[in-house]
Amino acid sequence: MTWASWIDFILGIWLIIAPFALGFRMMSGRAATEDVIFGILIAIFSLWTALKVGAPKAAGWLLGLFGLWVLIAPFVLRTHAVARVTPNDVVVGIIVLILAILRATAGGPHPAKTQAA
Repeated sequence: MTWASWIDFILGIWLIIAPFALGFRMMSGRAATEDVIFGILIAIFSLWTALKVGAPKAAGWLLGLFGLWVLIAPFVLRTHAVARVTPNDVVVGIIVLILAILRATAGGPHPAKTQAA
């Protein structure tokens, strides 16, 4: 599921630039810092899994944990009062989490069944 890793990579990059693009960097430094840090982590781990450079299966699970954190961070860090933070983080967190679940549950190629003659 390389496509899922590339979507995660794009979402990670988005999290890095979101505080500046959406203008909440000055309203909530805590939310901006969290988005940049987890954006970097999501981008790095998704790139690692996309390029398959020795990425263990745990890298996909970590992406799921990062997505879960991004989803709940506005409420845990109490930055949900900043209007643009919550919708952005919830949507990105849900997508990263769903992609991690899809990656974890996707089976590899099934061997062809052979019938005895």
